[in-house]
Amino acid sequence: MKVSCQRDALLHSVSIAASVAPPRSTKPILSGVKIVASKSGIVVLATDLDVSVRAKLSEMIVETPGEVVIPAQTLHEILRSIESDEVRIEVSGRNCEISSDDVDYKIVTDDPDEFPDLAPATNEGVVVPRNFLEEMFARTAYAAARDVGRYAINGVLVEIGEGRLRFVATDGRRLAMATRPLPDANFPVKKAIVPVKGLQECLKGTEGDTNVRVFVSDDRVVFSSESCEVTTKPVEGEFPDYQAVIPREHKGRVALERDALLGAIRKASVMAGDEMRSIRLQLDKTTLNLSARVEGRGQAKTSNVEAEVEGESSLMVDYNPDFLIDFLKPLKSETVVLEFRDANSAAVLKTGAADEVYVVMPITTN
Repeated sequence: MKVSCQRDALLHSVSIAASVAPPRSTKPILSGVKIVASKSGIVVLATDLDVSVRAKLSEMIVETPGEVVIPAQTLHEILRSIESDEVRIEVSGRNCEISSDDVDYKIVTDDPDEFPDLAPATNEGVVVPRNFLEEMFARTAYAAARDVGRYAINGVLVEIGEGRLRFVATDGRRLAMATRPLPDANFPVKKAIVPVKGLQECLKGTEGDTNVRVFVSDDRVVFSSESCEVTTKPVEGEFPDYQAVIPREHKGRVALERDALLGAIRKASVMAGDEMRSIRLQLDKTTLNLSARVEGRGQAKTSNVEAEVEGESSLMVDYNPDFLIDFLKPLKSETVVLEFRDANSAAVLKTGAADEVYVVMPITTN
């Protein structure tokens, strides 16, 4: 194998792959990235057996096709250290030479035949605007469970079909849902629980692309674009019936300016405590007051946030401020709507367009 390519392009692809390759593994071959050179281009591959990446380069010169497996972190550090624009890679047996105008490295490589077979993506699936994936990830992934052992909710439920794409995530105390129209998905809903890491790698690998093809099946979920393919195994288990969690009735409905509400929550959260973090929202006719108090430390009370109220106009309820900030921070909508029943029931936060729904449980004390 003998190739030359732009250092920045190769570094970008290797950076994506290196974030998937585990630095330590019971299978040492997985700690490497596999570079496959052919007349049609260079492909950089990596996997941890749950998430796999195929990053593609087209701007290169392949003098001799071939393949090589190089430790991911070593290759990443080598490329970062090179200052020249062009990088040359030459492989002879298990020996690899990586050179440029300013440095020459010689590396002992691994056997490429031992590397798992990562088949390229097919044309199956539906083309989705990449900005949909980025927005929906930002509006849901934060709510996915992080607790070890809660496998079925340690990822994001991805549903595609019936003319829409939907992401849902929950940790049992809150639930975030984002939906986008997808006219080409005119088939029965297909769904899978996708690891957060798989979605992160999808967004990282497809950065700069306009569209991403999404394919969902029982045993794999594939995100593919012109520059990268990410394949992930679905999380095992049954995702909760999220439709049953979303309250369908409310007594009060409050419209609030997003920036004013977010700013008030951040101010009050300074005195929300360290362990059982809590702030109080008190609705009084057309204003919302926020306060927090920590025994022995102090208290905070923010200026009133103007509210447009329908129905019940009196409410006093405690929430974890971090849960509210997580929902509000990535939003672009100028207005958010809070629907509530009482201080002991789940509330619903929505955007003006109603394409994002967030269910949050209050903090109750006896």
